[in-house]
Amino acid sequence: MRNNVKQLLITSVLSFLIALFAILISFFSFVNEAIKEQAIANNQLSIFVNADYDYIINNPSNEQIENFMKNESIEEVVPFYQLIFEFDIAGDKIELTMKSIDDMNSLCYTEFSKDRLVKEKDVSGNKIYLDYGFAKKYNIKLGDTIGENVMQFVVAGFYSNYNQHLAFVPNLNNIVKSKLNYSGTYIKVANEEEFKKSVVDGYKPLATLKDRESFSDDEAYQNYLDNFNNRDHSSYIVNKNLKESEETESFAIRISQLKNNYLISGIISSTIILFGLISLSLIFIKKIKYEVVDGNKRNILVRYAISGGISLLVVMLIWLVSVVGSIYSQVYFIKLSSILSYGWLSITLPILSVIIATGVNLLIVRGYKEKQR
Repeated sequence: MRNNVKQLLITSVLSFLIALFAILISFFSFVNEAIKEQAIANNQLSIFVNADYDYIINNPSNEQIENFMKNESIEEVVPFYQLIFEFDIAGDKIELTMKSIDDMNSLCYTEFSKDRLVKEKDVSGNKIYLDYGFAKKYNIKLGDTIGENVMQFVVAGFYSNYNQHLAFVPNLNNIVKSKLNYSGTYIKVANEEEFKKSVVDGYKPLATLKDRESFSDDEAYQNYLDNFNNRDHSSYIVNKNLKESEETESFAIRISQLKNNYLISGIISSTIILFGLISLSLIFIKKIKYEVVDGNKRNILVRYAISGGISLLVVMLIWLVSVVGSIYSQVYFIKLSSILSYGWLSITLPILSVIIATGVNLLIVRGYKEKQR
């Protein structure tokens, strides 16, 4: 009895170490990097998939915005306020660009769509929503306070990574003492061709246009107007769909690489486990034969079944703990379910190898004959 317990302990410990070694080697060699790349890839396209605007037009005048709203080629116009403010965070002076809109129901047309919100908390006071990567970098938690006096905000949520220095503040126009002017507008297009003809082609950011009082004489003012009208103002218009097409190729390459990393990790870990666990039977082959001859075949079968079960639990637990640890260490936000969508082979293959190796060990033991009594 004591010998059976001892052998069970030895076999279980060795099985545990083999499974642990296999998962950790494959994880730190391939899986951890794959998770990082997948997190970047997911956030890379988040702004295109989960924000329903087509264009951002910067520095239009109020009159231009009114004309946009009347333009039949435009489905939705969402003007926004923008303010740059320097915060003291963790001893660093950091400038954040804060955006705000008038109608919270129009958030779906902005970078701050609810579909991009990864964490949120109901807080009191002036709310601010930060980039997830920025919050991770400075260890900012939900409910923390940043800023001071009128510009003091309570962190109410984090958005999927996009721009670490971009934040959303509801009702910013009511918080700032001086009235803000619109800095730009999000545009949802109804007719792309007509929109380009009527808005994009020849667009001028009239909100930046200086008036006559800024110049000493009419000639200087006229020269300024000529330069302004002849200047290329295309940089004031951001085409989200164009950016998406540029990013899609990079996204596809990154996804292909990380899939390979997940696959390689699964092959490596499963190979180590398969040969490692089967080797246990071969290492103790003489001892096992003697035990079988002595009538302990059933005990040996139970021993390998238990050690196989332990290996299975170790594989799943260590993989899960390692992945969760990687998730929390990433600057980019990612969910476990997202990892499984691409990385399922990194855990499925080692699980299958444990089952196969355990089955092989049981068949080996069953092949030995007990002493005739």
